[in-house]
Amino acid sequence: MQVLNRILLGLGSDFPDDTIFKYTTTESKLTTWDINPSVAYKLFDKLVIAVGFRAIYADVSLKQMIPLQTFGLPDGGQTFKATGTGYGWNFGATYSPIDVLAFGASYRSPVDIDLNGDVSFDLTQNNTPLLTTIFPTTAAVSGINLPGQLFLGIAYKPSRSWVFEIATRFEQYSSYEKLEVTTRLPVAGQTSRTINKDWHDVWAYMFGVSYQIDEGYRFSAGYLYEENPVPDRTYEPAASGQDKHTLTVGVAKRFTNITGRVSYAYDFYKDREISNNGTSSLLNGNYSQKNQMVALTLSWHI
Repeated sequence: MQVLNRILLGLGSDFPDDTIFKYTTTESKLTTWDINPSVAYKLFDKLVIAVGFRAIYADVSLKQMIPLQTFGLPDGGQTFKATGTGYGWNFGATYSPIDVLAFGASYRSPVDIDLNGDVSFDLTQNNTPLLTTIFPTTAAVSGINLPGQLFLGIAYKPSRSWVFEIATRFEQYSSYEKLEVTTRLPVAGQTSRTINKDWHDVWAYMFGVSYQIDEGYRFSAGYLYEENPVPDRTYEPAASGQDKHTLTVGVAKRFTNITGRVSYAYDFYKDREISNNGTSSLLNGNYSQKNQMVALTLSWHI
């Protein structure tokens, strides 16, 4: 059996232009398309393995304010927009010792995505040739690393209609050590800017239940708790640097060889207090966050 999954994922944050951390971030958006053709094979009656190839397309937009008081002007704006593609692989296995019980494991490799785009500036209506020289619109390159992921889970199927699952997920965020943006022309006298991240690995824990009706629709609901990977010293509001609880609901339907799924997730985060020294103290304070997400998944069964 071959399965082709196409998943659209979008994440973003938006803050006022006068926020206290406006020189760090005012807006961040990440949209990805994850295309994952896979092949599954039943080795024995109780064991199935699968391997797959991943192609991920990413669209990134980052905005922040830049101080122009030295020129006697109000703050300007900076925008970095880029797109890129990365590739990876995945492997999984399912073992069912009895009909009502199944154990599963899977691994997704890290994916490095090279980003190509440009940096542009909003220099207010009082723009001058000097400012345009110091802050030119220019081509820029960067990169993001999607972490490796290990999943382990157990499914209990007391009937054809009901499925109960518990699982854990390990994410290798320690691979995200820094974010570097390199520009073709110098910006404020520099062609490269590096921001240290130093994230650490985390675990997540999940529980889910689904119910299928005779018409072929499967309804599902779940809960997830996920540790945060961001240390205090590199905390930034654009990242989800708080322990997270997620509630999910979804509905799926199979039409001959195609299965479609629509899912909704609501994230609410544990409040976090940041208390750093030095230049990082600008972001000190108490933070709270909530997110909402919608996902569409299409699977083609051959």
